[in-house]
Amino acid sequence: MIAGLSGALLSHDALSRLLQSADPTDLPREGTTEARRTLRTWFLSLRDRMGPSWGPRHVYDLVAEPLTRALGFTSIPLGATGTTLDAILHAGAHPAAVVIVTGWNEPADVVWRHAVHLGLAHEARWSLCMNGPALRVFDVHRAYTRRHIEFDLGVTLDHEETFRLLWALLHASAFRPGSGCTSLDRIVALSDKHRVDVRLSLREGVLEALLKLIAAFRLVSKSRSSPRLLDESLIVVYRILFLLFAEARGLVPLWHPIYRDAYTVDRLRPDAEGGSPRTGVW
Repeated sequence: MIAGLSGALLSHDALSRLLQSADPTDLPREGTTEARRTLRTWFLSLRDRMGPSWGPRHVYDLVAEPLTRALGFTSIPLGATGTTLDAILHAGAHPAAVVIVTGWNEPADVVWRHAVHLGLAHEARWSLCMNGPALRVFDVHRAYTRRHIEFDLGVTLDHEETFRLLWALLHASAFRPGSGCTSLDRIVALSDKHRVDVRLSLREGVLEALLKLIAAFRLVSKSRSSPRLLDESLIVVYRILFLLFAEARGLVPLWHPIYRDAYTVDRLRPDAEGGSPRTGVW
C-alpha cells in the first residue's frame, strides 16, 4: 500500500511499480522536492488551526485555493450550496476540473452525486473534493463505478513518493491543451490493464493450484471421490486468496511483530515450499 493514498480508481500495485521504474515520463521527479518542502511547511502551519468549526469557506480560502494554486491552477468560485462551495479549475485559459469544498473533515461520499453533476455540467472529466485533511478525485465519465483516489494531505506531504504521485497526476501542466491524455488518464488506463492481467493470471493460477492440490489429496486421502477432493481443494485455495486480499488491504494486524513474523502468508510460504514435515492444520 502507498502511504496516504486510498481508493480503487488506481491500482496500488501498478503505481508502486511505476514509482520504482526508471522511466520518468508519467511520474517526473523534477521540481517535486522543493514543492513538497514548501507545501509541507504551509500545511503544518494550518494543522493547529484546522478543526470542526471550519465551514466550506474556511476550507476553500485556507486549503483548497492555496493548494490548487500551488499545483498551477486558477480557481474560480462558482457559488455555494449551503454545505459546499463549488469552483472550477483552469489550467491556463482552459477549464480542467471542478472542485467541491465541504466543511472540515466532512465525508466525501456525501457529495459524490453533486460532484458528478457539477463535472457533467461543466464538461469536466475530473471532479476534486476537498474537506481540509484530504483531497479526493472522482472520475466523472465513469461515475457508475464510483471509483476514486484520495490523498491524505498530511501523510502525502510527509512521504516523497506519494507527493510525487500527487504532483504528477494533478499538476495543471498535465491538463493543458496540447498535452494529450493527462497523466491521470494514462495511469487509470495502466491500472485497468494491470487489473485485467492480474485477473487472468489469478484464474490460471487457481486452476493450476487446484490440479496440484487434488493430486496431492488423492495420494493421502482415503476418499478418492473427485467432487469431495475438488471441494476441499477449493476451500484451501480460497482461504489463501482471502488471506492475501486481507494482507494487501491492511485488514489484518501486519503492524504487530508476532503476526507479521509468524502468521502472514509470506512468512508461512517458505515453510510450505521447504518440504520438511510440519505439524498443524496447514
